[in-house]
Amino acid sequence: MVVNKVGRRSRFNRTPTADIGRAKRQVAVAPKVALWPRVLEEPQWADSGLAALGTARRIADLQANRAKVPDWQITQRKIKYRRLGRMFEVKGFDPHNDYVMIKVERAVDGDNIRARRCFVCGDQPTTGVGEHVFPKWLQTRFGLFDERLTLINGTFIPYRSLTVPCCAECNTGFLSRIETEVQEIVERGSVETSADRLSVARWMAKILVGILVKETALLLDRKDPTLGNIVTADFISELVHCQLLLQSARKPARFGALHGTFPFTLYWYRIDGLENGFDLSTDIVGQSIAMRVGKLGLAFVNDGGLQMIHGEKGPYGLEGVTVLPHQFGELAARVHTKASLRDATHFYLNSETPTHLTIEQQDVRPFTSTTLAGGEMQVFQPWDSWKFSVRAAQVTRLEESVFMDTITGREMTTLTNLL
Repeated sequence: MVVNKVGRRSRFNRTPTADIGRAKRQVAVAPKVALWPRVLEEPQWADSGLAALGTARRIADLQANRAKVPDWQITQRKIKYRRLGRMFEVKGFDPHNDYVMIKVERAVDGDNIRARRCFVCGDQPTTGVGEHVFPKWLQTRFGLFDERLTLINGTFIPYRSLTVPCCAECNTGFLSRIETEVQEIVERGSVETSADRLSVARWMAKILVGILVKETALLLDRKDPTLGNIVTADFISELVHCQLLLQSARKPARFGALHGTFPFTLYWYRIDGLENGFDLSTDIVGQSIAMRVGKLGLAFVNDGGLQMIHGEKGPYGLEGVTVLPHQFGELAARVHTKASLRDATHFYLNSETPTHLTIEQQDVRPFTSTTLAGGEMQVFQPWDSWKFSVRAAQVTRLEESVFMDTITGREMTTLTNLL
């Protein structure tokens, strides 16, 4: 059995004067229980709206100052794990076992990312093209093969070229099962059950992870290779909670969440638009992703479900309502903006046996000691209407003046007919 008891403060700010907060880790070992000392929570950044190229460089600068991802050494019956100068030993494991938390550790290890090993288990990848971040069925259904995605540095990549290293076992195993489940949900155009919600969240976590893993293999500036890649390999360790959520599909998993059924935020909407309509928006620093796939709109945040505190149905309580494409874009922008303002994380107690995985939140840990008027601790920074209007204009391709009256400074909305 593997037990993981963890908590960490992790804040990134992309303003010029920002630095990285120190990680706070608490580890406890129960008698005769093997310890798995790994932080599994959702990092948070405040997005200052820097240009794409500056953003990529800032991420690289921040990551360069972080402690190196913990080193691994795997032997036949023992795993050695180095953390903060101490050596922990997890005995009784075979290197080729099915423990999800071991695979997650390998998947986010910077050395494995640099070596182009499987992006979900750290094993040797196949010699083929690997895993399509946006699956072929999605590209075929929405005509994406010749469309292009904008990367962090402002360059473009065709959807058909967005592949990451993946081994055959993962590709044809649990990843294939997730794709089959989500394809049925997309064709139906609704998220009807808790199982649907979990499948969609795992799928969107995979896409978010896949995009960033791909960017670790692409140069920030092809004219100046000395600048390195768009995203550093060690940065992927910040997605450890996304990986755990994704890979919880490998075996029966039990979730204990504070704000809902699952430890993530997910909202869905019916779209009154074209059957083959597609759109995508992300906030890498807030770890949020929104996607319009035909008649279905989805918004996911890797925040432990913290946005659910302010309403299980999302902005204005509109989850499941039929909206126009630009209205879904506004809702996605509100979710992205809220994600960038997160000011707290969660403390987890995770455990695993050969047959089951348990992911359980213990409490919320604010990053600051700010107390609100009602006496509760602040878990989100104050809402920023200007930031929202900029984001909404980007996502909807409408003018900023649609969302912000520049004379009065009053925030506006396209959702009036639904309120």
